Amino acid sequence: MGFAVVADEVRNLAQRSAQAAQDTASLIEDSISKSHAGKAKLDLVAQGVHDITTKVAEIKTLIDAMNLGSAEQARGIEQIAKAVGQMEQVTQSAAAGEELSAQAMATNEIVDKLTSLVGVG
Repeated sequence: MGFAVVADEVRNLAQRSAQAAQDTASLIEDSISKSHAGKAKLDLVAQGVHDITTKVAEIKTLIDAMNLGSAEQARGIEQIAKAVGQMEQVTQSAAAGEELSAQAMATNEIVDKLTSLVGVG
């Protein structure tokens, strides 16, 4: 009877060992599966970071282009302001020229009247 008890214990131990081995294998497979899922998520995060980096670079390029355009616009506005100032000077010069011409004509009329009054000519 002692041998039968030992044999039962050995059999029970073997069954528990087999079950523990299956449980361990199942846990290892689950860990491997979770590891693969984690790697897939990490790959998605890495791709997301890469996409964000690419978009940030594109935005920086656009901002640089806008800054360049703004600087060109500022230079253009400055040139327009100078041109308007020059046009004002030309307009003022033309107005002054017309005024001088009118004064010269008035002076000629006075000279003509004086000449006729004096009787010279």
